[in-house]
Amino acid sequence: MLWDLFEDAQFRLKFRFLIVGLWNTFFAIFLYMLFLYVFGESRYVWALFASSILAIIHSFLLHKFVTWKSKSATRKEFPKFLALNVVLGSINLVSVPMIVTLLNIRPTFAQIMVLPFILMVSFKLNRIWVFKVE
Repeated sequence: MLWDLFEDAQFRLKFRFLIVGLWNTFFAIFLYMLFLYVFGESRYVWALFASSILAIIHSFLLHKFVTWKSKSATRKEFPKFLALNVVLGSINLVSVPMIVTLLNIRPTFAQIMVLPFILMVSFKLNRIWVFKVE
């Protein structure tokens, strides 16, 4: 049965990772839209900057306490979390246009192709490097 999956600790961990990631995505979009409204659409770069900073902090806290249930020092984990997200974001930023150009496909499909890789690497490195969960 489907509910039997939730008895498996690894499944629950991966499920929490995905749910927190989805929530963070919606939260980041909400913040961006809110700041566009507050700052005005002509200041979309500021809206993006402000929403990104808050979304990263929010993401870190949810992953730390909900996904990984880490009790380690935040001052050690947050710089690693930030670095990992900058690197993965950069890989995404380079990969999507490259795939669009090389395969002549729509950007949405290119992002769908890259996303599983980004998610798997993020999960693994958050687990073994950022939050050090056994």
